[in-house]
Amino acid sequence: MPTTVACPACGTDGTAAANAAITQALAASPAPAPTGSLRLNVPASRSPVPPAPPVLPASGTPAAARPQPQRPVQTKATRGKDGWSKKESGLNKLGTYIVVTPSILAALTSWGMFGVEVPILILFIAVAVGGLVGGALNVAGRGPIVAGALVGLVIGLGGYGAVYGWIHSRESVYKFELAIAFAVGVAPGFGLQYGLQQFLRKRARSGT
Repeated sequence: MPTTVACPACGTDGTAAANAAITQALAASPAPAPTGSLRLNVPASRSPVPPAPPVLPASGTPAAARPQPQRPVQTKATRGKDGWSKKESGLNKLGTYIVVTPSILAALTSWGMFGVEVPILILFIAVAVGGLVGGALNVAGRGPIVAGALVGLVIGLGGYGAVYGWIHSRESVYKFELAIAFAVGVAPGFGLQYGLQQFLRKRARSGT
């Protein structure tokens, strides 16, 4: 107390009792924050959760992600409808026409459709040349030129030879008979083509 205090009724000095009461009151209450300071209520920080330990293999080292080897994608080779290694181009189709057209024209000429007599040897030569050239063009870029020329020669001469043999010494022949004879005559040529294609594929697989 700044001054002495006394009981107003009896005049007893109460300064010591007053000082004791003030001391107890100050000890029970928290100390006031100093003037001009800012008090923040910060919650107690929680301890971070430790990460899970890495899974160790038997050797004791961390397991690393191993890159998976990529397998090469095998693409199936696109073959032509006639069995050669690639599809037919415009040049290859032209070769087919050169093989077949002289054979058909020669057969019709021998039948007398055009009213012109041509020696059989000239017709055979024309068909043979057409077969060789057309067969080579048909296989150009898709297989051996020699194989194509051989197939074209057999198809051309086979078709014309079958028709000529059928109409020889016959007075009248129907058109469907000529078609059948031509189909029978060219069959060996297509069989030869299939056999050559199988041989070339087997040779390519063996690497020889």
